[in-house]
Amino acid sequence: MKIGIIGSGSIGSTIGKLWSQAGHEVLFSSRNPEKLSGLVAEAGSSTTSGTVQDAVAFADILFLATNYWTLDEALQNMGDVSGKTILDATNPYQYNDAGKVVRAIPNDISGGTLLQEKLPDSKIIKVFSSMMATIMAEKHHKQPLLVIPYTTDYEELKKIAEQLITDAGFLPIYYGKLKYSKPIELFGKYSDKVMDEKEATQLFEADFKERK
Repeated sequence: MKIGIIGSGSIGSTIGKLWSQAGHEVLFSSRNPEKLSGLVAEAGSSTTSGTVQDAVAFADILFLATNYWTLDEALQNMGDVSGKTILDATNPYQYNDAGKVVRAIPNDISGGTLLQEKLPDSKIIKVFSSMMATIMAEKHHKQPLLVIPYTTDYEELKKIAEQLITDAGFLPIYYGKLKYSKPIELFGKYSDKVMDEKEATQLFEADFKERK
């Protein structure tokens, strides 16, 4: 697949490199693409860099991994992404005036749902938002595989989500529709929770029962 990375910080660069190693073509983008030469060299020959608009034009799949306080700027720079599949790794938190991390959106809505509302003509998969980049950089491809949960409202996207999670070296488990994304976002129930398949299956099944 051709994957455009929007936001080439810790999450974007970590997962982008893993996808490149798995054989995908990856374009890392940022507001300052000239600063990405070192990342491209490290990631390998199947990677390039460019602007956000370059990533949108290049990609079959977009991976949105910006800081939340720059999200609206990124969406504006992306332009028309109608029909695009977007993997959303953003987390709805920001720093307040006291320097503390606080939730940036109301408690009764998930970041995944809000992004889908902002981009109604795109198809959103919420993923890679529950785990710090340092943990994923350490745990990828190691047995037992680290569980990475994901949510989406689109049944046809499950196969794509699971392939990309698997290609990055993790074990995908579907956690439900986008409205259930909050537990797999930063500071949610499963934030930075290292789980194998057995533990995750038990925990998630209990959550599924509570929704009924």
